Amino acid sequence: MTQNNSAVEINAFVQSLIEQTGGILEWEYGQNQGIAVTPTAVATALGQTQDTFSVGPGVGREGLATILGSEFIEVVERTLLQFVPMVGGFALPDCSIKKTEFSEMIDRTFAWNNARSKIRNCCPTLVPYHAWWILASLNSEDSWETLVSVTLNTQTQIALPIPDLTETPGLCSTKSLSTAPEATLGAAIKSAEVEMMRLAEDFIRRIDSRHERDRKRLKDYYSALIREAKTPNRRTKSIPSPEELETKTTAVQLELTRKLAEQKERYAIQAILKPVALAEITLPAVAIDIQIQRKAAVRDFRIYWNSVLRRLEPLACSQCDRATYQLWFANDSVNPLCKTCFEK
Repeated sequence: MTQNNSAVEINAFVQSLIEQTGGILEWEYGQNQGIAVTPTAVATALGQTQDTFSVGPGVGREGLATILGSEFIEVVERTLLQFVPMVGGFALPDCSIKKTEFSEMIDRTFAWNNARSKIRNCCPTLVPYHAWWILASLNSEDSWETLVSVTLNTQTQIALPIPDLTETPGLCSTKSLSTAPEATLGAAIKSAEVEMMRLAEDFIRRIDSRHERDRKRLKDYYSALIREAKTPNRRTKSIPSPEELETKTTAVQLELTRKLAEQKERYAIQAILKPVALAEITLPAVAIDIQIQRKAAVRDFRIYWNSVLRRLEPLACSQCDRATYQLWFANDSVNPLCKTCFEK
């Protein structure tokens, strides 16, 4: 039997869930169902009366039906909340760092457009990174949602294009987090919002198009009523006075304004960003202390060489928080600025 992409993803998700909660699932690719063996508590959370049960879209009452229209979403959510931690700490202690001439690397990577730089110190260090998974949804007269992942350096609060660190070979578990989730949550939400708006461009365009279509229909309809109100009916015995015509026209215009306001409210888009999981991954890195001089003012900054990306991380603009390698600096404070903020 050929399976579509969504069915394959559901199967992989269920297998991962069962294995992470201490069970096993035998499910051959292309088959309509598999057999799971789980601890009793997990089986109960999944709505099963036996530790061994069938799993798949084709199972009957005695098994876990992986059909989105059934109770599948509710039972797996209950199991996730009960048995799978939403926060975890990990470390990659064995990533080698080769000796490198960072002065030349910084000159190639960064552009100090109106300042001079000087390296003061370089030293290997361990840096915690927060990998957030955030459920992003937009609700209007239709709905859209996706899962956005954001990884930030906890020291700089900068979001980085790092692949899923939880898949890194050699990763080991740690007992606790070294940095509180609240320290990076705000920056993670801000980055996730930008990514959400990028991913939802087509959805937003469709909503705006529908709104404009219905708005035009409404205005055309009430414009016709207003024209009718302004035109006396010659077949009647009495012709409305100008004051009566003006009163009727005003009433129609007020009704149009009310209908347009209701329509605008119906098509308004509500954004919701909900953090669902956090993994702190501590990576080996190189901390580079650099001195920036702008005219007579001097300020020290710390930049990082990332052992996974194998390159230097950017700095953030002090006004818009945009990460960039092209930097300008304010005269007295030596605050870093991106090109857009510098030119304002």
